[in-house]
Amino acid sequence: MAQLHFHWSDHKGRGSEHAFNGRTYSMEMHIVHFNKKYDNISESMHHKDGLAVIGVMFEITRKENPHLDAIIEGVRAVKIEGTEDFHSSPQFRQNPIQPTIKLENLLPNDLTLFFRYKGSLTTPPCYEAVTWLVFHDTTDIGL
Repeated sequence: MAQLHFHWSDHKGRGSEHAFNGRTYSMEMHIVHFNKKYDNISESMHHKDGLAVIGVMFEITRKENPHLDAIIEGVRAVKIEGTEDFHSSPQFRQNPIQPTIKLENLLPNDLTLFFRYKGSLTTPPCYEAVTWLVFHDTTDIGL
């Protein structure tokens, strides 16, 4: 795994990059992998077989998801550069947050239902180097 990142919005159902039959979701997680035949993720972006990304949709429910706690705490600890909080927390700049999580706990229950297609990154420069595997079922994120 090269990286894990999220796309979300404060508007219900508009955070995901993918849509199923026109329906978007509150948040989408991307687990990014690169082909080891290339030296690094930057090089692999320039090859059609360079990247594989797993997409997981999150739906807001009343059910808590304790597996997201480490990530949520990490986001809460982020300081915006140029603010007083940022300048008063030198330990943050020296020790980036590295929560321990089990990725399988963030995946939907049914791993047999997914969409697979060749495409591009969802953010510029949108290299066409991605094999996407996007799960059909969602994972809960509690209010």
